[in-house]
Amino acid sequence: MTDECMETCASREVEEELGVRIEAPSDRRLWEQDWRERPYYPQSNILGRLPNCVAMTGTLVTPVVGFMGDLDLQVLHQTANRDEIEEVFAISIQDLLNPANIEYDMLHMGENMPAFVSGKHRVWGLTAFMLHHFLMEVMLPSILTFRLSLDHSS
Repeated sequence: MTDECMETCASREVEEELGVRIEAPSDRRLWEQDWRERPYYPQSNILGRLPNCVAMTGTLVTPVVGFMGDLDLQVLHQTANRDEIEEVFAISIQDLLNPANIEYDMLHMGENMPAFVSGKHRVWGLTAFMLHHFLMEVMLPSILTFRLSLDHSS
């Protein structure tokens, strides 16, 4: 791998697959120094990393979380690399957090794997596993903390 760090790799992949350029700091030290202690990466829209996970193929994957802002799905349909991506679609955080939209697939090892369903779209496999982890470890605690702060401010 020629990328300096996982964030650079993730940025390159987003550009290759979706045609969206992610601006990142040019100084590698900004990426690497105590990334867990900072809420975001300065001068970029990379928010941080989730814990590594291993695909069923044995490939080690480091999920990198970022904010891409408002995206025009019609533009992404035109810029997406069809060798990498079959279809571009969006599912809202509200839909992802709705238990009615979560299914569980039984794996051959007896483990349940989450899948997210919205309309005709289904997110499954390693992508769903990483997304589920993000929702449970990042989104839900943030929402609960925000709601608790609202309750106490009344």
